[in-house]
Amino acid sequence: MLKLHIERIGDMAVIHCEGRIVQSDATFKLRDTVRQQRDARVILLNLSNVESLGGSGLGMLLFLERWTSERGIQFKIIDPPERLRQSLERARST
Repeated sequence: MLKLHIERIGDMAVIHCEGRIVQSDATFKLRDTVRQQRDARVILLNLSNVESLGGSGLGMLLFLERWTSERGIQFKIIDPPERLRQSLERARST
């Protein structure tokens, strides 16, 4: 189960994620939460409490990176655990 907590600081949204981003329910929940922040200039996605990231979750992160970029929103992933960071780096290199 994925829990999301949103913290707004001026024009920045910090989305704290906790749990697993492995099934479509979680990926769609994450997508909807990020898309609701369309008035933010910066979106920080804190993954420090994410236990696992499946292929659909990884794909969604790449989608959200593109979606925010197209709207002039800075999108940053912060504090991923080491194993998630390695997956993200591999995905971005391809």
